[in-house]
Amino acid sequence: MKKQKIQIGVMLVIAVALIVGYTVMKKSNEEAKKAEEDEEYSEVLINCETTDITEIKIKKDGTVYDIKRSDNPDAADNTTDNATDDADDSSTEASSDSSAEISDESSAETVTEAETDAETDADAETEAETETDTETDTDTAVDTEAIAETDSETETEDVPEYIWTLEDGSRITENGSDTMCSTLAGLTAVDKLSSDKVSDYVDFGLDDESIIVEVTYSDKTITLKIGDKNEITDSYYVLVDNEEDIYLTETNLAATFDVDIDSLKES
Repeated sequence: MKKQKIQIGVMLVIAVALIVGYTVMKKSNEEAKKAEEDEEYSEVLINCETTDITEIKIKKDGTVYDIKRSDNPDAADNTTDNATDDADDSSTEASSDSSAEISDESSAETVTEAETDAETDADAETEAETETDTETDTDTAVDTEAIAETDSETETEDVPEYIWTLEDGSRITENGSDTMCSTLAGLTAVDKLSSDKVSDYVDFGLDDESIIVEVTYSDKTITLKIGDKNEITDSYYVLVDNEEDIYLTETNLAATFDVDIDSLKES
């Protein structure tokens, strides 16, 4: 009987130890999970610079707008014009130097003649010197005016290196293309909602009516499906490629891409 009591006591001690151990482990796991959830989430969805983006497709209201980047022919023409201007400048400088040399030779001849005349007629010397000074002043004024005109011609307008065009050849304004590229480049998620917590994507504004943006950069293409705004966290839902998890970003994609495309065209 006594032996049985001892065995029961040992079993009770073991049971209590197991219960305490389980309770401690459960609490530890809960704290670890809570700490993980509280940790700030951040993930770069589009890891590129604005200049890396070469094509943007926007699908809205059943229409696909394909916007592509290409070299700006005006920029090439501007480079050629600058090269021509530089050549003209060099030619102008060479002409000025030649004119100066001729002027110097003329001045030397004039002085020689003046010295010869001075030996016989002092009045003739004075007249020759006056004419020489007048010619020098005139040449200086002409040279100054030529330099001013050259400087004015070399001033050129800043021309963008690239242009963005639609399939029909319509150009997108520089401001419009810059806004789209800056919105997409470096797009970062601040939170992620696991698919097992999503019962219906429509609840997040992610359905067949959603705007879809396909961005190509550095030989890589990523598709974004734009959803609603989370009013509590002030962030926006977005699906990336074929992933089922929903990302939240602080970037308002709809503000950039839910617009009238015609309003982005150059007039």
